[in-house]
Amino acid sequence: SIWPGGRLAAPAIKRDESVKQRCRVAARASLLAALPDELRRVIGSETSRTGLVMLFEMLQNTTLNRRLAIVILEGILCRLFPDHKFKEMIEKLHSRSEHIRNDLKSSQRTASDLRQRI
Repeated sequence: SIWPGGRLAAPAIKRDESVKQRCRVAARASLLAALPDELRRVIGSETSRTGLVMLFEMLQNTTLNRRLAIVILEGILCRLFPDHKFKEMIEKLHSRSEHIRNDLKSSQRTASDLRQRI
């Protein structure tokens, strides 16, 4: 068994909205404080603040976060195991995906565009 003690972890405790809001405010403040002052001076204070707020708002989207995690995992697998042809496997998986095919039909992209993206 891969779980400690052979049991699944206990379900996460649901956080109420006030706790979520406090965490959101703290995370946003930490992100804004993480940008070095030198870079703020070069980019501009208002521009850097606006960009970081946009980044923060993007990171609140669970669908985008899931996709970002998958793309990072794909990149790690391709780098760690270059001999295993993960790039080709991932391309085949994407081409068989119903979601990708539907997305491709409703856009102006072609199948070759999809292959170039990977």
